[in-house]
Formats: sequence, structure tokens, C-alpha cells
Amino acid sequence: MKQKDSALKKEKSDEELAEAFLKDFTKIELFEELILRYEPKLLRYVRSLGIEQNLADDVVQEAFIKAYRNIRSYNPKKGKWSSWMYRIGHNAAMDSFKKQKKDLTVDDDVWWDGIAVPETITEELELKFNNQDLMQNLAKLEIKLREPLMLNYIEAKSYKEIASILRMPVATVSTRIRRGKIKLKEVMEDPEIIETEKKSLEKSNSKKTVRSKESKRNLGREIYGKMKGKGSGKSSEKGAGK
Repeated sequence: MKQKDSALKKEKSDEELAEAFLKDFTKIELFEELILRYEPKLLRYVRSLGIEQNLADDVVQEAFIKAYRNIRSYNPKKGKWSSWMYRIGHNAAMDSFKKQKKDLTVDDDVWWDGIAVPETITEELELKFNNQDLMQNLAKLEIKLREPLMLNYIEAKSYKEIASILRMPVATVSTRIRRGKIKLKEVMEDPEIIETEKKSLEKSNSKKTVRSKESKRNLGREIYGKMKGKGSGKSSEKGAGK
């Protein structure tokens, strides 16, 4: 009997499993099957966003807990389970970053084991590279370009699904993927480009900070001057009254 139930679960789509669980919450094995299907995918996804290896399991576990608690808000007729689950995974990862106050950059651990290089990306970029080259250079991109590319090429999500996961218009997804591919090609052709851009940005931010401090000092002098002027005016009036 158990083997038959197991076979039925495997035959069902994600949406069918979720719908069946929504009808009968005592059938926890249905939700467990969804966890088995999505745990490795979400682990890979949150690692690609920059979640460190030692925190990835906790982030994914938190995502499943949130999914379980909010399962009633999922409507199988309105969207794919995968889009809904990846959205929760994205939010859990962002919450983790805020708690750690960590930059959205990927560490050097090898998180791409088992991922094959999609032929489409090698054709579109007109470059030949291996799996390690692709993943290492993808990791160098800023998060707003890296995440849509990862979802599209590695997680095989459509532009519409990515828009649902990231809560942005499809047109924005298209723009970011196009810009991401351009930047990825630049990085792969010239590995130093990211470091050059970082230094330029740091220099620009440093100048802005200096200008900001200087403008605050100037404003302080202006306010002080006005207050001093008002004070001396009152003294003059008092003196004239005498």
C-alpha cells in the first residue's frame, strides 16, 4: 500500500500535491514530498544568491516553515508551486542578509556541483567555457543581474515565472537578463573589469562622502551665521532702547 502511495505521489505534479494537501492537512506526507523535490533546488538557489554554506540549510528550512504556515495563501489555479516556493526562498535569503548585514556576494565555496552548463548560454554569448568558468563569473555579477540569469539559465524559469518570483514586470526581467548577459560576457573576456569597476565606485563614493561632509559644514556655518546675526541684532535693539 505504501509503495502504491509513493508511486502516486511521484506521478502527481507539484500543483496537484499542493492542492491535495490543501484539501486534507492530515496528509503531511504530501507536503514532505514537495520538500524532497525542492530542497536541493532551493539550496542551490540560495547559495547562488550568496548565502554561506553553513547558513544555507537554515535558510531553506525557514523557507519551508514559512511555506507550511502560509500554504492557504497558495492557489494552484493561479500559479506554479515552483514560483511560489522560489519567492519564499528569495525572501528568506534576503532576510538572512539583513540579519547578517552582509553584502550580496557569493563566497568561494563550490556550490555549483552537479549543474550542467546550458548550451543556450554558450551559444548566446558566443564563448566556449566550462562549468566552473561560468559559475565563477556569474558569481561576480551584482545581485540584480545575477539572480535573473541564474533563475533563467540554471533553474530553467521563464521570464514570467522570474517576474512572479522577483515581483517585477516581465519587461524589467527581460532588461536585466539582457544586461546580465552583456556584463557576463565582458567579465569572461576581461576578468579584471569587475575589480576596476569596484575601485571606480569606491572612489566615487569616497568623493560623495567628502562633498557631503563639506556641504554639512557649510550649512552649519550658514546656520551659525544667521543665529549669530539674530543675536547681535537683538543686542543692538536692546542697546538702542537704553
